[in-house]
Amino acid sequence: MNIRSNQKNIIIGIGFLLIFQGVLVLGFHGYKVNKLLKQDTVMSGSNIKPSKVKRIEEINPLGWLDEENIIIKKGHPLNIYKYNLKTGEECLLIASEKDISYAAVSPNRRYIFYVEGSELTGTGYIYNLTTNKAIQVTELDEIPLGIGRWTDDKSVIFFSYTKGGVFVAGLDGRREQIAPKAQGLMRDPIMVGDKIYYVSDEYKLYKYDILTKETKLLLQETAEFNPSRDGSNFAKVSLGRKSLDITDENGERRLQIYHGVGVGGFSWSPCGNKLAYLVSSDSGKGEQLYIAQISSGKSVKVADNIPQSFPYIFWSPSGKKILVPAYEKNDDKQKFAAIIIEIE
Repeated sequence: MNIRSNQKNIIIGIGFLLIFQGVLVLGFHGYKVNKLLKQDTVMSGSNIKPSKVKRIEEINPLGWLDEENIIIKKGHPLNIYKYNLKTGEECLLIASEKDISYAAVSPNRRYIFYVEGSELTGTGYIYNLTTNKAIQVTELDEIPLGIGRWTDDKSVIFFSYTKGGVFVAGLDGRREQIAPKAQGLMRDPIMVGDKIYYVSDEYKLYKYDILTKETKLLLQETAEFNPSRDGSNFAKVSLGRKSLDITDENGERRLQIYHGVGVGGFSWSPCGNKLAYLVSSDSGKGEQLYIAQISSGKSVKVADNIPQSFPYIFWSPSGKKILVPAYEKNDDKQKFAAIIIEIE
């Protein structure tokens, strides 16, 4: 496939995949949830338990800025604000004349990668929180909305639909192609050492070796595949979202975390020894948040009856809190909220 000559088909494909991902990861339920219920009793023998569940109405969260502040998007156009969890104070961080659809804070909390765009593709920037300046790191409308992640404190990785390959961009705006274009999409690529992992539009998991220039098919029917921070373990969700497994770098199962109804929205703890994930409820009364202890393989339910959530859930830098971006639909209008779960 010549991606440049078939941009229309690719954009349509991106739109379908984003919608499909949203439906599978998040849209398990079509009902209204009016309040959070009390957490269930913690699993016997586990050292994980929730101490508090707090819901903040009418904010649209994007992640943690630090232990006491999250970033949210609001306004017309959508801009990025800092929101203080203790005081409720909002402070404008990134102003733009276009909607900011997506943002991710760097591991050292000094930079924010964000994407301007309101349709299916957008333009990526890195914002310096010290200098309060932004630098463009992608071409105009080059990447799918919701794509782009930090590889470390100094660079981001993303798929370019216009060129069809995988790129990294640094804090100075310089970019380099590190994986060649493939047939179709390379959804949300990740880099671990000298390996690039990506899921194709056929939901096949591939590994590209930067050194040998070889591409290897690892798994069929894979929806998500993401590493812990140190790259020692990978979390894998199968197509259909009925299972969540811990695997090695080649996709071989080490541990089954969950098997049942829909699962998604998983997130590794900062230390990499825990995995938080959401599953749909058999009773149809909202999603449930679990935390798995990788060393034991045991999972604990820490919150119940959570409204529909977005693809990402976030651990705070200390690993003591989890942020769940959530929404409800009332009278054809989306109502956003942030759910903060504190973990002892």
